[in-house]
Amino acid sequence: MKKNTISKIFGSNAKIIVAEPISMPAKFDSKNKINKYPGAARFFFIGRVSEHKNISFALDCFIQLKPKGEILFDIFGAAEEQDYLQKIETQIKQLPSNIQVNYKGPIPNEELKIKLQAEYHFMLFPTKGESFSHSIVDSWNSGCPVLISDQTPWLDLEHKSLGWNFNLLDSASLKNSINQAVHLNQETYNNWSNSCVRFYNKNVCSEEITTKNKLIFE
Repeated sequence: MKKNTISKIFGSNAKIIVAEPISMPAKFDSKNKINKYPGAARFFFIGRVSEHKNISFALDCFIQLKPKGEILFDIFGAAEEQDYLQKIETQIKQLPSNIQVNYKGPIPNEELKIKLQAEYHFMLFPTKGESFSHSIVDSWNSGCPVLISDQTPWLDLEHKSLGWNFNLLDSASLKNSINQAVHLNQETYNNWSNSCVRFYNKNVCSEEITTKNKLIFE
């Protein structure tokens, strides 16, 4: 429950401490990272396959705006809404020849972490809204910059070399982000990948956050 919901139940005088999200330290090895060549990129999505996660927005961009380059987009997660999965499968059949999209279904977490480092460059996450999203920080943990909507707390990503934000009311902004990702060279990609891991270690699983959460139990 949210803090304000708890306050309504227990009263405004209740002492409420909100735990900050915390993750394990990054186990990233750049030697295991897939090579990045300009003109090609491998994207992934992790999460529930549902209207809220908005995968169809990305597929519409692929179909209508036809970004350049050799693009792979693999979708991992349980299909909570079968009608929505059918919609996605219909869109996949309409993709231009330079873009390949696959629905992979659920995958064990530990197996996924290995695959993200070894097989993918970027996360593509057109969600309609998130308060935190472990899938985003797990992507950084694996050295993968993210392309995400502007409906999460994670903003100003390009300035930090962590990825790109795009506007859900403007599919051209997603196309622009995809084109930039596709055309990154190896040196630039390595720098961004390392920035992701540093940001993760400093802001997601830092000692300061761990200490704050321990105070809840004192």
